Amino acid sequence: GGLVKTTRTKLAMVAHSLPVTIRAALQDNGFVEWNLCVRFRPEDMQMMVESTLDPVGDMLDGLRGDVNVVTKRYTYGQLAEASRVLCGVGEYEELRRAASTVGFSILGVMCTGYKVSDQLGNLEASALNSRAELALKKEVATQEKELQDLEISASILRLDKEQGRTLKEQTCALERESLVEQHAREEKEREHEQRLRHLRQERDEDLKFYEALKQRAGVDVTSVILAKEGAYKQAAASQPK
Repeated sequence: GGLVKTTRTKLAMVAHSLPVTIRAALQDNGFVEWNLCVRFRPEDMQMMVESTLDPVGDMLDGLRGDVNVVTKRYTYGQLAEASRVLCGVGEYEELRRAASTVGFSILGVMCTGYKVSDQLGNLEASALNSRAELALKKEVATQEKELQDLEISASILRLDKEQGRTLKEQTCALERESLVEQHAREEKEREHEQRLRHLRQERDEDLKFYEALKQRAGVDVTSVILAKEGAYKQAAASQPK
């Protein structure tokens, strides 16, 4: 009795790691092989011996049941999330129950990897190719859009320059036309002023002549001057403005 007690005490202090591969069905009918590592510790040697002929097998049956239930909740695209859920002990109710009936305690479960069926592997490769093609098409479309934007910007800039050049040419033409008109007006004003000066000069000379004539000959030049003055006014009125 003392030997059995000592052996049971030593077994209770030793933890074991058991690698297991379990094939389970996914929600979308594909299959995945999970690589798991179960850590457990024997707690009751008498229960282990008396309860079953294969205590480890009974424990793994509970593990398979839990893995099948968890895997069925996920699709192929959610395998990474499923592998995270399979790490720990929270999802392993049947495993813990089976282990407790054979005298074991479950310390933890770790998912070390998984392998999908050939069909899913082909789907994965196809999905990767599709994503790569989609990314390439998106990049090409982005570059084409940027090129179109550049062409549009260049066209707008070119149009702005052409409009600016046209406006500048029109402005210069108007300025030249205005200068020509101003020069023509100034030239007419100078000609008119010159004619007026010439008429005033002729009248002053005539006045001097008649004044001298009056003093020498006593001629009444009043009527002559008035007639001459009328001629000056008529001539001045006939000049262009």
